[in-house]
Amino acid sequence: MRHLTRRAFLPFAAVAPRAISQVAQSASHHRENDHDANYTMWFRSPASNWIDALPIGNGRLGGMVFGGATQDRVSLNEDTLYSGYPKDGNNPGAKSRLAAVRKAILQDENYHLADQICKEMQGPYGEAYQPLGDMYVTLAHNADGSTEVSEYRRELNLDTAIAQTTFRLGNVDVTKQCFVSYPDNVLVMSIEASEPVTVTVRLDSQLRHTADVSDTAFVIRGKAPVVSRPNYLRTDNPIQYSDEPGKGMYFVSEARILSKDGKARAANNVLQIEKVRSAYILFTAGTGFRGYDKIPDRPTNEIHAGVRATLNKAAAKPLQLLRDRHVAAHQKYFRRVALDLGEQDKMRSTAERVAEFEKKPDPSLLALYFHFG
Repeated sequence: MRHLTRRAFLPFAAVAPRAISQVAQSASHHRENDHDANYTMWFRSPASNWIDALPIGNGRLGGMVFGGATQDRVSLNEDTLYSGYPKDGNNPGAKSRLAAVRKAILQDENYHLADQICKEMQGPYGEAYQPLGDMYVTLAHNADGSTEVSEYRRELNLDTAIAQTTFRLGNVDVTKQCFVSYPDNVLVMSIEASEPVTVTVRLDSQLRHTADVSDTAFVIRGKAPVVSRPNYLRTDNPIQYSDEPGKGMYFVSEARILSKDGKARAANNVLQIEKVRSAYILFTAGTGFRGYDKIPDRPTNEIHAGVRATLNKAAAKPLQLLRDRHVAAHQKYFRRVALDLGEQDKMRSTAERVAEFEKKPDPSLLALYFHFG
């Protein structure tokens, strides 16, 4: 996908003054319909790369929704999941090398030597934010097993913070919605189909972990590395793990499938529910994080207890209530401001609008970028 550049933006910047009086409008201005071009990013195919997936999150838990039809993926992250543990990042010997650096630069003009001495003054490498993992969701048509997909559309509605995928699987109409609720602290993916389908869920992680699937949940228990070196550093052992508590934090993630049409069961290392027209997945995660300056040594059983409690509370609410609470919490802040730059283009996908931006004026694309943040 092409990206807007400063050169491409400037020819259309003149429309901004007309919009000043239209900023900070009332909530009633927002989204007259579900496909308002000022608030909806949409695409004609699933994402093939992480950067093209649609972002959802609540400030703690995040996901990138790829939007696959029969095989979907949500890349997951959790705000506190880092490698390592709190350490003193200062180099106590740095001060003693300052005089040598000054001499190399100011007297000897030996800049190569000065650069080498400066490296001796640096502190240790910092640790790295870690990926939590991925949730894989498959969908199959029970009647004929058709995998033919048509009428595909993938979108992110910025006004509701809901990622939606719609398509036909054979002769079955399917709608999937995905959001991360701030008030309920869970990721929710709902699946609605015009005919019975089978849905499976599997969790995975790039970090060291174990997986456990039962008839009620799919659970990942893992541990972050104690050392995670940057990819530009040439070393034989860039990722290191420790079995010692607090040397790398533990984490737990869990997914459940709920449906009024049936119950989930464990099958072939996945969580599966069969012959349902409506189902939804609940997911959340927790880590051993105790604070920026504290050893992250919360044990796995304590973390998992919190994860289960969060899921139990969410599972006690109907899907519509979860969605309504999520939208209300999001719009409380999102609808404080609005930008309308006039005529909207609802026929072209976001990728098409970006690709043609330099040749075809598209002020509402700027409004979309503004709302995207």
